[in-house]
Amino acid sequence: MCLRCLGTGSISTLTEEQALVERHFERYSIIRGTPGKLKDGVRRLAKAYHFDLDCSYYHLNHETQQAYLHGDLSIGYEGLMPFLRRIQLGTDGTAKAICTSCHGARIGGEARQVTIAGLDISALAEKTLKEQSRFLGGI
Repeated sequence: MCLRCLGTGSISTLTEEQALVERHFERYSIIRGTPGKLKDGVRRLAKAYHFDLDCSYYHLNHETQQAYLHGDLSIGYEGLMPFLRRIQLGTDGTAKAICTSCHGARIGGEARQVTIAGLDISALAEKTLKEQSRFLGGI
């Protein structure tokens, strides 16, 4: 599978601003605005970066905000943006763009290099069964 889009063929165009607005950090503490599956990681982040879980995202220093948004894998925290993009969650109307790495094929570069008579597996999969049969029969 393509590692950039995790095999979906598209990438969420969810922006940091949209994610923060969606989490309501202007009203909620960082722990309350964090999705449930990330809460353990945010607790580790708070311990490593020395901040109170009851404070707002907007009260964190820039370095801590960046770690919250993009993760710190050294402490086992994925980050809000990678998490939201991985689960394809965004605000209503958030557009998705075709993955720039696999161009929508959903498979990694190594797999795309394997071809049968010039077609990779994704191009072959786009054909109907009759077309595949004719194509393979003609080889």
